[in-house]
Amino acid sequence: MNVAVIVTAAGSSTRMKSSVKKEFIPFGDGTVLSAACNAFASFFGPDEKDQLAGITDSLLDNKPVLVSLVVTCPKGLEKETENALISPSLQNNLLRCGIKPVITPGGETRQQSVYNGLMATQELFRASLPPDIVLIHDGARPWLTPDVISNVLSFTEANGCAVPAVSSVDTLAVVTHDNCIVSYLDRSRTMRLQTPQGFNFGKLLAAHKQCIAEGRTDCTDDTTVWAACFGSVKICPGNDTNRKITYASDLRGLQL
Repeated sequence: MNVAVIVTAAGSSTRMKSSVKKEFIPFGDGTVLSAACNAFASFFGPDEKDQLAGITDSLLDNKPVLVSLVVTCPKGLEKETENALISPSLQNNLLRCGIKPVITPGGETRQQSVYNGLMATQELFRASLPPDIVLIHDGARPWLTPDVISNVLSFTEANGCAVPAVSSVDTLAVVTHDNCIVSYLDRSRTMRLQTPQGFNFGKLLAAHKQCIAEGRTDCTDDTTVWAACFGSVKICPGNDTNRKITYASDLRGLQL
């Protein structure tokens, strides 16, 4: 099972209110971005016996192989993004995988950025078979764990798509523009979606092209792109540690 990974880092990080783009913030032996990428490189890259210990039984007969890593970034920040991927652990694990990261400019929206990443991935395999599965991950989620990757792969292989999710723990309300509560959501039927989101590569690319042809620009993530063309996306177990950095407070008190 050939797996492509697209890590999105084309956002402006305005909510961080920082002079440093959040994906470029120092983290571990590199940056937030290199840690997000290394979650995949370390999952796919170790020796075979170590890798088999980290995946579910359903994948043992069709062992996943990482065949590409594409990172989207703001146009004009390609060099800075390349520098943000300099990490001894990431470089070592990518070497074991036998691949090099490809950096491509994103778009003004996440939908456009992922489409650019899909097209860059397709270009890599122009003379060969395309990947079976593509995993789309936020470059600001550096705490991704092997169990989540394994869950997404297993569910995607079985269902064609998968998104990791965790239960909502807070009371959820619908509010008006002037911040008045108008109704409450049933917490037992709400989930917090995470990444990586997994899809059949060819079908996700077709779905993106269909949305472009129909003039749809309102897809906030790839589950909405998929749902617009192929129906609902299967939920699989996520992990509470798989947090996304959005505000500066998300880094306070945490060991980097």
